[in-house]
Amino acid sequence: MSYEPGITVVSEALQLLPHERRNAIGQAAIEIMMQEIFVWGEMQTDPNFGNYLVRVSENEEDIDRLVLLDFGAIRQFDGNLLTIARDLLRAGYRHDQHAMSIAMKGYDFFDSMSNKVRSDIASLFLLATEPFSDPEKNTNIPSECLDEQNRYIWANSKLHSRLSTTATRAMQSFEFNLPPKEFMFISRKFIGAYTFLTVLDAHTNSNSLVKPYL
Repeated sequence: MSYEPGITVVSEALQLLPHERRNAIGQAAIEIMMQEIFVWGEMQTDPNFGNYLVRVSENEEDIDRLVLLDFGAIRQFDGNLLTIARDLLRAGYRHDQHAMSIAMKGYDFFDSMSNKVRSDIASLFLLATEPFSDPEKNTNIPSECLDEQNRYIWANSKLHSRLSTTATRAMQSFEFNLPPKEFMFISRKFIGAYTFLTVLDAHTNSNSLVKPYL
């Protein structure tokens, strides 16, 4: 164990940082998550605010740093699930419903669904990956969710409530069962990151986040 200095993600000092610095911190939070899933194959699966600190730089030539705490909730994922996750992300980036449905194949939870339910879940995933989609391909992104540089504005997205509405509709099918716990761990990580970036009021660039993993 080690002592790691920093301020909490809900501190006033963080909110008072210039917006571009907060954008960089938000971008780093997503980049770490991408590294966990697609490079390291393991993830810290408890993304509550108490497990993040921000080490604010006092030197303008240095960068602010995001600190992760508590590695007691590390999960490793098998190659098949990670391949499916990568394909889902690729389909989300291209905002391609058909590709999203194809990407779900080969995983027992999805394979057991009817075509109708699988289509509903694919639509849910398309919405969930909206922040990582190419704005030029995804014309469904609300205009208020993009800034002048086509970066995603998390605080304007209302993504959590939109996802809840779509998920409720998808889960009303009598065929729907709860996903395996490994999939739920990844989903929880994304939800935690979404909340963090919304509180941070970050604007993030989907191209630099996703393209390295396509």
